[in-house]
Amino acid sequence: FDDKIGDVIEGRGSGNLSMKINDADGFLMFGNYNIDAGQYTFTLQNVFSKPFTIQKGGSISWTGDPYNADINLSAIYSKLKVGLYDLLQDTASGYARPMPVILKLNLKEKLFNPVISFEIEVPNVDAATESRIKRYINTDEEKFKQAVSLLLLRRFSPPDELANRPSLNTSSAVGQNAYEFASQQLSQWASQIAKNVDVNVNYNPGNSLTQEELALALSTTIFNDRITLEGNVSAAGNNTGATQNTSSIAGDFSVEVKASKDGKVRLKAFNRSNNNSLINNLNSQYTQGIGVFYREDFNTFGDLFRKWFRRSP
Repeated sequence: FDDKIGDVIEGRGSGNLSMKINDADGFLMFGNYNIDAGQYTFTLQNVFSKPFTIQKGGSISWTGDPYNADINLSAIYSKLKVGLYDLLQDTASGYARPMPVILKLNLKEKLFNPVISFEIEVPNVDAATESRIKRYINTDEEKFKQAVSLLLLRRFSPPDELANRPSLNTSSAVGQNAYEFASQQLSQWASQIAKNVDVNVNYNPGNSLTQEELALALSTTIFNDRITLEGNVSAAGNNTGATQNTSSIAGDFSVEVKASKDGKVRLKAFNRSNNNSLINNLNSQYTQGIGVFYREDFNTFGDLFRKWFRRSP
């Protein structure tokens, strides 16, 4: 959109495009381009830029003017771990503890002037907490405000309807973004050393409500990309208020195996830390699971049945 400030989409995909050149209309483009993967660097008034991962299934469509394409893309930013205290104003349920937050960005309508909207997801929370989150983040304006607060300040903004809300600490926000920038540079440097391993380092200095936390994430593929390994380890120290200094170590791990050469059949096993307060109350620190996945792309059910039952000549 604006490569001078880094507001750029990069991606890969496939599609059928028709390009025409004539004296009357000039250069014309027709057709659809379907996105398989990519990255969108979201910028806001030269204040910050954040890399969003584009989700498979988006499209760009042309009906003539190559500069007037229609866009329908979704991208996520999943590098957030924040507490829910600022949003819910509740310390009784452990909401000050950082937990993963997924920020989803939608781009629609015109390619060079898209309509941008946000969705905010907090996975692995109980139904009551999820209902409270949806209650406070229920309009497009509130979603945009919370998205900017999460990206810039790395924390939720108190909703307007709650009284006695604390003021945002701007100096703390600047400090956290400085730590995030340093973490990104360290991650890039470490990934260049271990070229077959994607390394991500993240440090959160904590404050009066949140814990100090250091997280290390690793991912790699082996055996010609047949097996994908992902793991992360985080160490958190509690030095808030009058609470005694304590530390805890948590680790998540997942392995995905392509059982078939085309990757349509996959096996996955995982071990992840619990963020659901109901599960934590049962003294279960981790959740384990194993699953089998099958994926098939088709345009019609007839196309699907032909793929399933076709026979070699």
